[in-house]
Amino acid sequence: MSASRIPSAEPRDSTMMQKTQKGMAKWVVRALLVLLILSFALWGLNDFVGTAPNAPVATVGDREIESQRFVNEAQRRIQFLSQQQNRPIDPELAIQIGLYNQVLSGMVDNAVLAEEAEELGLGVTDDAVAIEIRNDPGFTGPTGNFDRFRFEETLRRAGFSEGEFVESLRQDMLNRQIESTMTAGLAQGPAPMARAILAWQLESRDLRILRLPNDALATAPEPDEAALRAYHEANPVPFTAPERRSARIILVRPQDLAENIEVSESEIEESYQARLAEFTRPASRAVKQAIFADEAAAEDVLARINEGVAFDKAVEDATGSAPIDVGRIGPGDLPDRVAEAAFAAGEGEVAGPAQSDFGWHLVHVTEVTEEDVQPLSEVRDAVAQDLKLDRAIGDLIGISNRIEDELAGGAKVAEVADILSLKMIELPPVTRQGLTLEGGNPSEGLPSAALEELFAAEPGDDLAAQELDNGAILLVQTMEVVPPALQPFEEVRGEVAAAWRREQLAELAAAERAKLEQRLEGGESLEDIAGGFEAEVETAEGVTRQAGAPDLSGELRDAVFALEAGQSAGGGIRGAQVLVTIDAVEEADVTENGDRTAALAEVIGESFSEDVRQTLLQTLRDEHGVSINQRAFTNAVDPNGIYLEQ
Repeated sequence: MSASRIPSAEPRDSTMMQKTQKGMAKWVVRALLVLLILSFALWGLNDFVGTAPNAPVATVGDREIESQRFVNEAQRRIQFLSQQQNRPIDPELAIQIGLYNQVLSGMVDNAVLAEEAEELGLGVTDDAVAIEIRNDPGFTGPTGNFDRFRFEETLRRAGFSEGEFVESLRQDMLNRQIESTMTAGLAQGPAPMARAILAWQLESRDLRILRLPNDALATAPEPDEAALRAYHEANPVPFTAPERRSARIILVRPQDLAENIEVSESEIEESYQARLAEFTRPASRAVKQAIFADEAAAEDVLARINEGVAFDKAVEDATGSAPIDVGRIGPGDLPDRVAEAAFAAGEGEVAGPAQSDFGWHLVHVTEVTEEDVQPLSEVRDAVAQDLKLDRAIGDLIGISNRIEDELAGGAKVAEVADILSLKMIELPPVTRQGLTLEGGNPSEGLPSAALEELFAAEPGDDLAAQELDNGAILLVQTMEVVPPALQPFEEVRGEVAAAWRREQLAELAAAERAKLEQRLEGGESLEDIAGGFEAEVETAEGVTRQAGAPDLSGELRDAVFALEAGQSAGGGIRGAQVLVTIDAVEEADVTENGDRTAALAEVIGESFSEDVRQTLLQTLRDEHGVSINQRAFTNAVDPNGIYLEQ
């Protein structure tokens, strides 16, 4: 592991090639491991020192993974994820996303590989580790060489001591050597397999499609009360109200305070003058130039230009190449004397010769743009608003401090609002999207952070104000949590009846579609059937298994690609039934897709490599024995017994 290598996550699932790994027997793995002894000639041999037992969370062979080492590694992973996602990862969330299990799984994998390496007499020398560190670009300083200060600072931020990092890197190098030996030759999968898969993906159909609404095929019956109540009970999910929460919120924004702030004309004038550069478009020139070794050569070309020869032609005749089109420049974009000459010339004129360290310049000014300053009258309102906002942000610091003082004294949102004369928002129970059950949006205008805090906190939690990116202060108090609940039948009877009718109508329409499919099989055309419904048949060309003809559901698309030209299929989609006739089948010519074939072969190779890696790790786990101390794991992850059962 290096500065640019973050500890790996839980091993990836490998579904594509699972059948491949099932056939790999243990003796194959052992045979491949023998090859490692030769590969370590470049690394050198080194003994591995076992760890002292101390409340191990896991035991691998003779090695123990102590609780403290496990906790340290988990904390490093949490710190990394928090920085990556720009939000804190608390222990509860870490447990929910399985982070601790991932960390322990990775540490067990390292331990079984270390056990096997020790058994085979393999290791990594100190010199090899030192070279790896010196060559890591994450530890390179401004000179391009290894920087000791950057090395130590990177380790400090990652929570490593130097000894811990060196041993971790040594293990990482060992693991890479073992795994690269096991997966040698698998960088790319077999080309024939890649071509076969790509051909399958790119195979296409030309289709004719008839889409018939369900209500054109059938009429839903009217339900009785018993049927509706039974449907309500049997299908609770669509009629269950989601969790909702109410809150009291204080939101103080800079623009709100700015509305009541006055600024004087002298302040506006002073700010305008201080920011004059922002309101000034500097002078510029669009130019071409030619550079000559001596002044005489430049003068000769200038003489021809003065005689009427075009600048480009005169330069090209003299130098054999066209002048340089510099584009639009400002006063500081050319050497001083050259810039001075260019900005003194008018549009269409040639300036020079002017000397610089590069030689003698002739500059053709093709376009002139003079300096343009926006007057105060045009930007007065913007300057005034910025002054108000600056002052408002200063006032917000004081308000934030006073809010924190009141919260420290035990005040809640209503009390803070009353004491500091701040507006309090009473938010009724809303979903995570900020909506009421009736579809209202009382959270409109609130920042997304308000809803995030509302659903992250619980009633009674300690309160803390947040400073948002726009400078606003946000304080949210979760008042009530309304858990998900099946809505009473009487309140949702209309929705239940509509859902029941849709379901019944879809079933009846599907039965009618099946009859139409039989007519197609009997020789009728799709156009004949469409005529009976006054519907139109659509065409879709080049439809593949992944794209085209969006009306084809997954099952219907599969059915279409199981048929040949001239055959038909049918299926249901939301609110309609679809009939399809295959007009043509187009086999893919993968010889014209070399890049895609190579990319797919690489994906296959990665999948094979991961399968081999997982087979190796599981074989070594079985061979060396892995024991998890669940009590020690639970104590390490949740020492206070808040989130996990002890």
